[in-house]
Amino acid sequence: MNSARVGIIGAGLAGLNAAHVLNRAGIDNEIYEASDRIGGRITSDLIDGYICDRGFQVVNPAYSELLETGIARDLGIRALPKGARIHLNGTSILVGDPRSSLRYWSGDLSRRSGSLLEKLHFFQYLMAKTEDLTFSAAMNDCGGFFDDVLSPFLTGVFLTSPSEMSNQMARELIHWFIKGRPGLPRGGVKRLPELLADGANIHLNAEVELLTNRSIRVNGRSEEFDAIIVAADPISACQLLDLPRPKTSGCITWYHSCDAGTLSEKEIQIPTRSAIVNSVVLSNTAPEYAPSGKQLIATTALVEVPDGELHSELNRIWRQNTDKWELVKRDDITSALPFHPPGQELLQPIQFGSGVYVAGDWRSIPAQQGALLTGRLAAQRVIGELQVR
Repeated sequence: MNSARVGIIGAGLAGLNAAHVLNRAGIDNEIYEASDRIGGRITSDLIDGYICDRGFQVVNPAYSELLETGIARDLGIRALPKGARIHLNGTSILVGDPRSSLRYWSGDLSRRSGSLLEKLHFFQYLMAKTEDLTFSAAMNDCGGFFDDVLSPFLTGVFLTSPSEMSNQMARELIHWFIKGRPGLPRGGVKRLPELLADGANIHLNAEVELLTNRSIRVNGRSEEFDAIIVAADPISACQLLDLPRPKTSGCITWYHSCDAGTLSEKEIQIPTRSAIVNSVVLSNTAPEYAPSGKQLIATTALVEVPDGELHSELNRIWRQNTDKWELVKRDDITSALPFHPPGQELLQPIQFGSGVYVAGDWRSIPAQQGALLTGRLAAQRVIGELQVR
């Protein structure tokens, strides 16, 4: 093994993938994680037989960086349908990738999901060179298709209105949605960081208080390294690097249970003109997410929704009385995803001073792909630096 020593701050996907790459190269490394678990937001809780991820999450097995890790097949991903039911003006319409199911053809061609001309403009957008402007400006010719279908769906992806997001970033994520079939890993999303952490040297409850050149102060003691990768959450990373705090988006996810067989549809439900962003029966795709005889439903919003209003919206979405559904868990996530505005590069600089590197989805695109990518690139830069010495 190489005699060099690398310190990694943070055991989220970026830090774990950096360690994964360094271990493959035979370079000694240690991860310092401030909390009592790995994975960052990518984690799951087991509550009375229900698997509740930290907010509704999926894993896209088509992500090139996930494939690069070599663990994609071991995730046991059960794919969600490549479609959604859009609730609009008191009715609903099923839309989706027509290549995946004939069930979507009717809704895709219907004027209720936008005119054929608007959909043609979207197809042309996918074929054209991506411009650096707001996503809403890029969607200017897509009219009702953008307003009633794309925007409500992508609000649940970005956890903020897509209108002011970077068009380049939005186009990148749309590409991965088209290419892959996102789904739920066997045992919950926590399986992803667990597999990635295999063989890693991780110190939990180890908060890094100070970063200076190639040394850190952690829990009151100093540690020296040949290189350091800062892969903490964006707020903690910016504090250590003395950078402005980035804008982030939050969400609230409610997990409810009802009797098995109550809800049959697997597609995600997307209400328009509602405080709710989406609702989906997780156990219809991954049965182990709920105990025998029960179903588990995840419902997400970007703002607080009073209980009465929440159930009123759920009644409208699922077309039945949901008042007696049992609340299994509620997740309030204040900084779920970084905001990616126009003008921000899809990949920001990885090196930050001599021997210090930075990784995380806030340095790339706000997705698992971005976290894994920057973790790999930071590790490869470290490997290159150590080889030069």
